[in-house]
Amino acid sequence: MTPDRQILTPVARQCRNATVALIAGLWPGRSIGEIESRLIALPLRQQGWVVTSVLGMMGLISLFAAQFGILGLALFYFAAVALIA
Repeated sequence: MTPDRQILTPVARQCRNATVALIAGLWPGRSIGEIESRLIALPLRQQGWVVTSVLGMMGLISLFAAQFGILGLALFYFAAVALIA
């Protein structure tokens, strides 16, 4: 395994786990395991698009929240934690 793969594989796994947790928070009635199995069943390219789009939207929402200063970022942070928990 190349050094790049040794670094990128765990990062990709963590990104996929975060995406699964966010989707599970927004989709009531579905467990994390169920969503993860559906995501893993997709081809790698589609998995990448799903992960990129979900995390990209979180990034855009955080930039919007940053327009409201520290209070906006705090609300964004607490909303993200409440969504995942």
